[in-house]
Amino acid sequence: MGIDVSNGPLTGVTVVDMTLAVQGPHAAAYLSDMGADVVKVERPGGELNRYVRHPGFTASAEGMGTQFVAMNRGKRGIAVDAHSELGRSVLHRLVAAADVFVTNYRRDALERMHLGYGELSALNPRLVYARVSGLGPLGPDADKAMLDGAAQARSGVAAVSGPADGPPMPPGAALADHAGSMQLALGVMTALFAPERTGRGQEVNTSSLGAMMWTQAWEIALSGMATEPITRAGQHNPSILCPYGVYQTSDGGAFLFAVAMSDESWDDFWVFAGQPEVVLDARWGTAAKRIGARGSLDGVEEIRAKMRAAFASRTTASGRCSWPAGPRSSTNGCRATASCTMIRRSWQTAT
Repeated sequence: MGIDVSNGPLTGVTVVDMTLAVQGPHAAAYLSDMGADVVKVERPGGELNRYVRHPGFTASAEGMGTQFVAMNRGKRGIAVDAHSELGRSVLHRLVAAADVFVTNYRRDALERMHLGYGELSALNPRLVYARVSGLGPLGPDADKAMLDGAAQARSGVAAVSGPADGPPMPPGAALADHAGSMQLALGVMTALFAPERTGRGQEVNTSSLGAMMWTQAWEIALSGMATEPITRAGQHNPSILCPYGVYQTSDGGAFLFAVAMSDESWDDFWVFAGQPEVVLDARWGTAAKRIGARGSLDGVEEIRAKMRAAFASRTTASGRCSWPAGPRSSTNGCRATASCTMIRRSWQTAT
């Protein structure tokens, strides 16, 4: 059963969505999720991503590809040649009656199609004009085309991801594109207050590079305020000096151990691991110390080595069943409060 958005927070809001690929379309998809009526505008024949195929995907050549389906759920659609006089007339009529215009086209392309902010805001003064780009609207690189991987590389997130003794690695998802789309959706939600308060809309600009910088606000502050540079730490977070990290089990499974918030759960883990003497190590004797609040390397590699040995001596199933690894309530008889999660694709059935 689908989610009923007929009375969502954006019910009654109309969005004209002139976007491509991932970053722009997913922002508009979120607005649709919140109840907005989103009209997706494509060129005649449809945008290229409609036809992208991947291994194991067996739909017909005419069917919609997986990326297109994911990024354009819940929308109505129309095909328009924005370069023709008739097409521009149709788009202008749509925008004149809309609350939001969302796009990730380059600014010069929008201007050539008479879809720039100045022209559309004159047509509809209450319009929220939202545009997401790769590098942002200002500076010498403004409006340069950029894909997700370039934003990950340029922002530095790839530089701190990967093995300590190996090359940088990109994350296994299009994080920059999705972060940019989330920020654009947030910008739209915020800007929708403007017409209600002032009678005029606003221009909203976000970028995948800016969004990736925003997601690293802590790391950027740390780099500027600390004397030690952030370096790659493989299966651990380079900014968190504690047991936090990914550990493999004897049968090839893996767990991400975040933190044991209570002393009881920390004790329970080491009893489960067969090393109860570890609980006597005062360096990890409180929840604050176990999340790296000491800011010291003292004992970090030692405790991680013991954690690796503990998980390597157990199967994935025993880790899931024998130790209460997750938020627990004292009302159900379990004392532990910890965060240790088996790593798998949560949208697939665990085996």
